Amino acid sequence: MKTLPRTAPNLEYLKREAAELKRQHGHGDASICADLRHYEFSFTDRTDAEILAAPFALNDAQRITARQYGFSSWSKLKSYVENSAQSRQRQLAQRLIDAEQTFTEQWDRLRDAQVGRFDSRILQLHSDNADLVSDCMEQHGCLDAGLVGHEGAEAAFLLVANSYTQGPLNHRVIDQMQSSVDQGASPLRGLAMLQDRALWLRGAAVIYGCVGDFDADGRLTIGNDVIDPDNLNRRRALAGFDAIEASRRQIIETYADRDDVLRPDPQKYAEERRELASVGNW
Repeated sequence: MKTLPRTAPNLEYLKREAAELKRQHGHGDASICADLRHYEFSFTDRTDAEILAAPFALNDAQRITARQYGFSSWSKLKSYVENSAQSRQRQLAQRLIDAEQTFTEQWDRLRDAQVGRFDSRILQLHSDNADLVSDCMEQHGCLDAGLVGHEGAEAAFLLVANSYTQGPLNHRVIDQMQSSVDQGASPLRGLAMLQDRALWLRGAAVIYGCVGDFDADGRLTIGNDVIDPDNLNRRRALAGFDAIEASRRQIIETYADRDDVLRPDPQKYAEERRELASVGNW
């Protein structure tokens, strides 16, 4: 899984990245096979040797590069970069960037003070975010790369994603982002994260496996309560997420000595989810 830099993404750099992937394949570099197997569906059941022996053109490398960044095709990634460079609302973009930076600074101070997740100061921060984003959306429409550029769109997304007590705002953004994703003005990854959280807070099975749920061994990992589990990795690849097995492994390894994280009380976990859904009007 890769993330575009917060500053303006560079199409020439992305082209070189795809060309390097093609070169690695041509030189028989087995280190790329896991990613190729995940992001290129024709390679899903192939061995490393079969993958490296298969035809692999530049357009194949570009498609995989796009998927690693959360775009289902190279044309959508290219469109996103071009839209970002031609964004129409520079002042609005700066307003969003400044607001997100201010929010992050205030959020970090509250987190360092170990305040509760529903502390009045946090609720006020989330309410301020909702007021700003809602006002901007009412005046200008979807805050995507075509309107405010990549950095402005990232800032808007973070303001929404971090406002977990603002369910109505999140639902409104989800509705607007779908058409933006289809037009190549937003990455699918951000939409996927918001969609999964909304479903999780309603107690429903999720689509992409982005939120915590319990596995058969009682560990809190991801991708256990999902719709159509046989095609989960295909959906994750299109949204730019790593294979679910690799992501689970990383979680388990990272928190191997943290039973409080890996094995929380399921009943308490469910109660906290219901409380969040209620407070945020999800």
